Amino acid sequence: MTDNSDTIQIYVGTDRSQRIGLRVLEYSIAMHTQRPFKIHSLEHVVLPEPRDKRQLARTGFSFSRFAIPELAGRQGKAIYMDADMLVFADIGALWDIPMNQHKMLIQSDVISDRWNAPLFRAKRRPKQTAVCVLDCARLGWQAEEIIAGLDGQYTYKELMSELCILKESELGYSVPPEWNSLEYWDSATCNLHFTDMQTQPWVSAMNRNGHLWVATLQKMIAQGVLTRESVQAEVELGYARPSLLQELEELSVCDQCSATLEQNRNKYHSFDLEAGFVPHKLVNEANRQRERLQRNYLASTAPSSDQGAFERFMGRVYLPLKQIAVNEYRAGSKQARGSGRATKPKLRMLLIANAPTVPTVQLAFTHPLRHLIAEGEIECELLTEHDIGATARVRVAGELLFRSYADRVLSRYQPDIVIFCRYTGMYAQGLLNKAQQQGARVICCLDDNLLEVPTDIGHEKHTFYADPVRQERLRYQLREADLVYCATQPLTETIKSLGFNTPVYTAKRFCSGEVLQGPDKTLPLRFGYMGFGHEQDLALALDGIVAVMDQKPEAEFELLGTIPKPSQLDRFGDRVRVIPPDWNYDQFLSILASRRWSVGLCPLTNIRFNRHKSSIKWLEYSAVGASVIASNHSVYRKVIGRDRGLLVARPGDWQTGLLALLENEDLRRNTVQAAQQYMEAQYSEPEFLESFQLMLENAGLDARLAEGLPA
Repeated sequence: MTDNSDTIQIYVGTDRSQRIGLRVLEYSIAMHTQRPFKIHSLEHVVLPEPRDKRQLARTGFSFSRFAIPELAGRQGKAIYMDADMLVFADIGALWDIPMNQHKMLIQSDVISDRWNAPLFRAKRRPKQTAVCVLDCARLGWQAEEIIAGLDGQYTYKELMSELCILKESELGYSVPPEWNSLEYWDSATCNLHFTDMQTQPWVSAMNRNGHLWVATLQKMIAQGVLTRESVQAEVELGYARPSLLQELEELSVCDQCSATLEQNRNKYHSFDLEAGFVPHKLVNEANRQRERLQRNYLASTAPSSDQGAFERFMGRVYLPLKQIAVNEYRAGSKQARGSGRATKPKLRMLLIANAPTVPTVQLAFTHPLRHLIAEGEIECELLTEHDIGATARVRVAGELLFRSYADRVLSRYQPDIVIFCRYTGMYAQGLLNKAQQQGARVICCLDDNLLEVPTDIGHEKHTFYADPVRQERLRYQLREADLVYCATQPLTETIKSLGFNTPVYTAKRFCSGEVLQGPDKTLPLRFGYMGFGHEQDLALALDGIVAVMDQKPEAEFELLGTIPKPSQLDRFGDRVRVIPPDWNYDQFLSILASRRWSVGLCPLTNIRFNRHKSSIKWLEYSAVGASVIASNHSVYRKVIGRDRGLLVARPGDWQTGLLALLENEDLRRNTVQAAQQYMEAQYSEPEFLESFQLMLENAGLDARLAEGLPA
């Protein structure tokens, strides 16, 4: 690999509690390094958590290193380090280690006797990645996919300590141990790693090498790189020990003898104890929360004796789709459709998605088809990125060979139809080709124009979908699938305009809806917005929300989903609540209904990307008896019409519209009744099934199979 950059790129894993450690690390690198370098803090990298709570990250930045190739634009190489380090040598020596066709360089095996002290080092340790060199141009890592793999493909230990996501041949063991010296320092040390969090020198005076770190901090203050006031601020926030300020004043070269250092450590430690300081208090609380989540998870996932062989084979930790459908059917249906289950399914359907929580899977397929799945008319299975990547590792002649489950699953399952739901994982092309070879029809399902994902919808989503590799995988599906299945007519028109030869079908009904809660006079003065990101949409209505909250002291506002609470709402205290979502769609609707909103908001920015969206928010609000106020946008004009909600044309009209609905009970009731009548006529299960059958026929499935589905 050739690195065309003259600047050494260093990515540092850190969280808020180690910000001062990062500053000292950066200074120590600058003190010893001749070439230009750039520090990239990973403090603000936001990544999802695995569903399997046993595999949660051990620190706030454990998984952030896997995002580095993407953050680097998949170009050149990068050094990864932790923030709790102190450098004593030119980091250019680490940067210059040849990659030799390896994708990642990690620490070499420990062989020197001086590393064998039992308190600090073992003779041979797990693979050490606290300091490593990455070939960003060749590492195809997608952090979200790697984290998803913790839900059954591998464990946290296998990922972090064994680097199971890489072949052995892709690893180079050429980083000298001197560049990751765990709590040990002598004249040969290049990088001292304060790996024991409870004795890191900014939170504890008891680290035997802490004086080296404090002396570096002292130099930074003397040279004006850092101010004493900024250190004091860290102390006041609880991120640094109170005695650090005193030690900075008192430490001198004369204090470097062992006896004096020991005496000072005890003195400063006593000072911190008397001040009631707790090292890494917030981190410790997060660790306790993680342990509670793990205990609760273990209690809730006791193995069932009736778990199917296929589910055990795939190692899933979430309910199979069929069981979800059965549960929803038993819990939600008022009357059984028949006395027995079909002995043979009329349709075998395989859904493929990046993760089990992709809403499209549930909205467009498993939820509206749940009765047919429960009755056995349709046999439905889900493969996700971590299922597909759950590889059989076979050691042959000392080499690890990676073999995907995909061929085995497709051969075993023999689907009639394979539907890619926004899936752009690394196995997309192979799965599509294999499915078609077996005679299955392949459908590429889109509910957004994923070929043009703007930055407006959020950095994470843009970075994920705009990745050139993912873009090409999606284009391959659009070229080679038997049918492109689009949620809306504008999306169909856009896809057709791109020149792909694949037939494109617009769903008459992309999802179904049913009334869960009718108009209710007793609803509180409570309104809300549900969203998964989309901060820019909520911003349209924010001034109106604030004005209504000011004007109506009894009003309450809620956010349901992953959208963060805007700071403008902080002053309303507990009148504003954030409700976490449930990724099971049936449970999500139950939570939405339980909030008893009088009004649901549908603000939508007028950008090209949003013109392809569906009106699912209107449908869900209406289903639970909430009156809808929405942007006067093409997405909502048809479904709202004249009387099925209110449309807002200008930002200043949100306050007026909200007050009209909140203050006028008759208006709310009338809009909800009209919306629910329209929903029952246009979004019923029979309407959806008719659209679904047309989609099957357009995909070229045998007409007898399509006609055999119950109406």
